[in-house]
Amino acid sequence: TSNSFYRFVPYIEASIASISGISMIPLFIVLIQTAILHPNCKVILVLSQIANFNIISMQLAIVIFEYSKGVYLPDAIDGEELFLFFHEFAYGMTTMFSLFLAIERIVACAKAKTYEKRGFSYCWITIVLFVSV
Repeated sequence: TSNSFYRFVPYIEASIASISGISMIPLFIVLIQTAILHPNCKVILVLSQIANFNIISMQLAIVIFEYSKGVYLPDAIDGEELFLFFHEFAYGMTTMFSLFLAIERIVACAKAKTYEKRGFSYCWITIVLFVSV
């Protein structure tokens, strides 16, 4: 009977994750369509948004996986290691993208006269992706 008390927990978790995921869609659309952002800044923000969406997707997958096993309040890792790996991997990537976004903006401010006139830097974004992964 104590287990049935927690049956509502997965619904709350799934609702919060779903609302978060849905609320990310307009932000993603605005981010893609905003022309004023420097291409490097825009790419880092888009990659960060994709990583955040991955976090939410993996959270939903874990909740559904646990619920399908009849576990309403997980207290151990039992079979969801792959979900957790991608979940934590995406957390790490969002942290790195935040750091690189700060670095990119510092460089943009330090070289304000020339930076905004330059286009997309494949080298910079490749380094960002490589280090983040």
